[in-house]
Amino acid sequence: MPDKIRLTHVITGLNVGGAENALCKLVENIDREKFECTVLSLLPDGVLSDRIRETGTDVFSMGMRRGRPSLGSFIRMVSRLKRIKPDIIQTWMYHADLMGGMAGKILGIPVVWNIRHSNLDPMLNKMSTRLTVKLCARMSGFIPEGIVGCAKSGLEVHAALGYAVGTMTHIPNGFDTDIFRPDEMARISLRDELGISPDTVLTGVIARFDTQKDHGNFFEAARNLSKEDGNVRFVLCGDGVTPDNPALADMIGETLRDRVFLLGRRMDVPRILAALDVSVLPSVGEAFPNVVGESMSCGTPCVVTDVGDAALIVGDTGIVVPPRDSAALAAGIGTVLGMSRDERKRLGARARQKILDEYEIRSVVRKYEDLYKGILSRC
Repeated sequence: MPDKIRLTHVITGLNVGGAENALCKLVENIDREKFECTVLSLLPDGVLSDRIRETGTDVFSMGMRRGRPSLGSFIRMVSRLKRIKPDIIQTWMYHADLMGGMAGKILGIPVVWNIRHSNLDPMLNKMSTRLTVKLCARMSGFIPEGIVGCAKSGLEVHAALGYAVGTMTHIPNGFDTDIFRPDEMARISLRDELGISPDTVLTGVIARFDTQKDHGNFFEAARNLSKEDGNVRFVLCGDGVTPDNPALADMIGETLRDRVFLLGRRMDVPRILAALDVSVLPSVGEAFPNVVGESMSCGTPCVVTDVGDAALIVGDTGIVVPPRDSAALAAGIGTVLGMSRDERKRLGARARQKILDEYEIRSVVRKYEDLYKGILSRC
């Protein structure tokens, strides 16, 4: 095994998302005395490219266009990998698993795949994605030396699809509890920014606008809550979550229009999460929802739908309800908001402690490092 392991990450793209953020955190926290990282993105640079470069990591784009894989992009990737000469390749998401896996096989470089999904419902996933999953399942027994799943539920789903079980490893997402932490001033400053009173109750959803996030379910629950509590307001942020989104406007309707704040993409997510009284995950499909762990790190209680590993993450520190059930979601949120502020703070403190005990970023990164070392020791 080399004194310093050259590790190349291959990922579909570098815009904001769960896999992309997990890669960023791994690159930021890995032991630089033992690992040298590079990142290859199949798509052009995204908003997280510069964040990775700031760690001193080279980022290269293979120039692929979304939805249009090309032989030229694959050849460029193989050529770049030849020049980098990595000791191991870590791929992220299905298309990168497929292309990075084949490139590694051609070059004789051990490959680790990373599974980020637990729901492959045809209504929620493109045909091209599902075909790629089938190809990866067939290749999983002879291309990757290891398959990492961030969610236990995701590993179970992929095992049922035919993925090779013998190489699977569960490594959850990790959270930087120095960045995501309780902050009483955030509570005050966000309410001041929104022009509402300091004692206004805030319920939040931090998620991009996407079918799997099921914003419609949340707004149905919000309508029920608004009838019972005139002091509650609703804060949402993420890509596409803006006032000029007509689909969102239809979901909100007239009855909620004055109670909802749509903030779009924000770079101060830790501040927003720390300012909430309850953080809500209304999704119909997730594997390991990062926003749940981030909210818990901030000491904010969570109400989540029972998707992916959400219930496992929350444990007894929040409330779990069925997906697509707005009445149950409203009841869960209402239960948390019905607590006194001191009761919510105690529940949030338990939530933060669970993250510190089980999902702290540095301990998660060590698991990746040990996996890479173990693979290289036997290859």
